Amino acid sequence: MLVNLAEMLLQHPAKREEAIGLLERATAVRPDGFEAHGNLAQAYRLAGRREEAIRAIEAAARLRPEDPQVWELRSQILAEAGRAAEAEEAARQGRRLRTR
Repeated sequence: MLVNLAEMLLQHPAKREEAIGLLERATAVRPDGFEAHGNLAQAYRLAGRREEAIRAIEAAARLRPEDPQVWELRSQILAEAGRAAEAEEAARQGRRLRTR
């Protein structure tokens, strides 16, 4: 429920920090909540909080390492953080998973 509300709030830039708070709470309550970690990574990315976004997407990747969307978002976050080599490797992993 927190994740769904946070997804709606993310659509409104003025509500982004509120969404982040809900998602942080959701990941604390359910550390194995894949959607919460993925959405938190995206929320941090949109807020320009790159290092936190990287940590959140890495948590999502540990929960679902075979999900190509995780690797694609990881690539985007890493590229925005100026970590080009890691971004390219994540993009390759996403492509590999998509072609399976």
